Amino acid sequence: MTIHRFEEVKIKATRHWKDTAGRWRQETRTFMQTLNPFNKNAAGLVKNRIEIERELLAERQKWLDEPVPKK
Repeated sequence: MTIHRFEEVKIKATRHWKDTAGRWRQETRTFMQTLNPFNKNAAGLVKNRIEIERELLAERQKWLDEPVPKK
């Protein structure tokens, strides 16, 4: 059996906030996709690193713009 290892493209983001008790909180999230022949764009072509990074940056920004959880 052949094992294929695909290169990962990762972007991390951390957001900080003060909770209702006045303590500082933080949350870190990793956004990831792989460069592989099955990861295709809307046109049906294999995504390249630049396309994946654009998608990950958009997903990261969407997450950062969401309201922080109330803890």
